[in-house]
Amino acid sequence: MLKGPVRRTPRRMPSLRRAGLHVREIDMTGSKLSDKIKVAMIPEDTTDEIYPMACYYFDGSGKSIRPLIVGRIAEALGGCIETNEKLQKVAMIAEMIHTGSLVHDDVIDKSEERRGKASANSKWGVTKAVMAGNYIISYSSQLLASLESDEVTKIISRIIEDLIYGELCQLESVNSNHEHRYKQYIKKTYLKTASLIANSAEAVAVLTDQPAHVQQAAFNFGKYLGIAFQIQDDRLDFLADSEQLGKPACADLKLGLSTAPVLYACQTHEGEMWPLMKRRFTSPGDVQKAHNIITKRSDALLKTRLLAENYAKRAAREIDMLTADPVLKENLLELTKMVTNRDK
Repeated sequence: MLKGPVRRTPRRMPSLRRAGLHVREIDMTGSKLSDKIKVAMIPEDTTDEIYPMACYYFDGSGKSIRPLIVGRIAEALGGCIETNEKLQKVAMIAEMIHTGSLVHDDVIDKSEERRGKASANSKWGVTKAVMAGNYIISYSSQLLASLESDEVTKIISRIIEDLIYGELCQLESVNSNHEHRYKQYIKKTYLKTASLIANSAEAVAVLTDQPAHVQQAAFNFGKYLGIAFQIQDDRLDFLADSEQLGKPACADLKLGLSTAPVLYACQTHEGEMWPLMKRRFTSPGDVQKAHNIITKRSDALLKTRLLAENYAKRAAREIDMLTADPVLKENLLELTKMVTNRDK
């Protein structure tokens, strides 16, 4: 018989049942953690030019979903990121790796805007932006080393590897077969987004001394939740405006990316969509035509939402393995609902 997760009785974070999972709570979590990250990255040389650049995106304006998920999983497993320094560092590391990758993504994509302000590469140039991203990742590595856990180091190191392969996967040519395109999309979504959440969740389970099956459940919860989160993000790219998203709307189409809405629209309008996808929406009028098919002439956005909800339900099925506490179960369940109901 499988044993449940190891129990402790630390001070609990405010539960979602009592407080509700609102944007305000997410923003406060992000702001508090951002301040800690900025303190952790302070260089010995106070005249260091790179430090203000590295801190630029740590302004509390991001979604901060990753540290929130880490905190909720820690709570479910009997830990607390507010009182347990090691668990808090996992949350910080997750946000630092994510933010460092955003800086690098903006360089690769030549983005001019991020979170409603000029991107780092637009503000300081490509070279300095790359160095700022590297700086953030280097400090996350120092925090990781301070955990003094070989197992956690191996787990978190997977995230960096997956981010690299995810970027390469995104650059691959779009496959002509729908099933292969779908598998390619889910693989890329895991590598670029869900891996960070899944492996951070597993690291929390390791640091709270959970048995192997609970570690696997934590990983699975993070994996499925992360995939659901990104699928909803891809859907919002066609629904939300630039102010809500914190980046230009239809950014994925403009980058030539075939996300879930594109793939579903191609199922029913292949004659029109496939030529656009093959040339990555680079010809004049391609973006507008694809957007029209997706939003007005197909059920692609509905199917995308249902796909996100399917992965959120898969995450929810892991909850019983993580905690027996009904309040803590509800906290995790609220996360699975939030990722598909959010509008930014």
